[in-house]
Amino acid sequence: MLEQLLLRSDLLMQNIQEVLHHPLYDHSARIGLSAEYVILSLEHAAAVRCLLEAGIMSSAPVLLRCQFESLLRAMWVFYCSSGETLEKLETSLLTGPDQANASMPTASGMLNELDAVPLVAAAVATLREFQTYSWKPLNSYVHSGDHPLWRQVTGYPPELSCQLLQQSNGLAFMAAMQLAILTGVNGLQKELLKLNDRFRECLPMQPEANPSATPTSVP
Repeated sequence: MLEQLLLRSDLLMQNIQEVLHHPLYDHSARIGLSAEYVILSLEHAAAVRCLLEAGIMSSAPVLLRCQFESLLRAMWVFYCSSGETLEKLETSLLTGPDQANASMPTASGMLNELDAVPLVAAAVATLREFQTYSWKPLNSYVHSGDHPLWRQVTGYPPELSCQLLQQSNGLAFMAAMQLAILTGVNGLQKELLKLNDRFRECLPMQPEANPSATPTSVP
């Protein structure tokens, strides 16, 4: 079950890469930094697939939380960050981590700020749902709490592994939708939604739950 889903998931990601084979709309800090967070989120998604394929089940949920946070930052940076924050983030790329002190809100704070952006209401609703139901158990894996300890003893049923993979694929699909926006190419989101239909078994979310309501071009 998991092996077949992994194969289909790899094929989904290959198709996503083909659709998104476009440069960014411009070289502005807002677009560039958002894109870097998207790429980071997609790398975490790839790591989740590698861990599941290798049977390293306790580490995959840790990367799933990282994947979620990277995607959330990608959206927050694009839609909500101030010019001062963007400048500090850019400076940190030149001077090194912690040098620019680019403070950012918590995950909940970012979601609250994104609530004020009607264009991403569907995406934010999906991210909130993920946080509501997954945040506590994922934190348990990050901090070596009860959840991973229990699973080390009782094992990981195939259904749980498949569900985790579908969640990761769903976040990766949302990240792809964000990257489509950052290219400024009209119609890319619609092309991605076609993949949603083709790879429905790999994804936990329907098209309306993805950020398709976001603008199809950058401002």
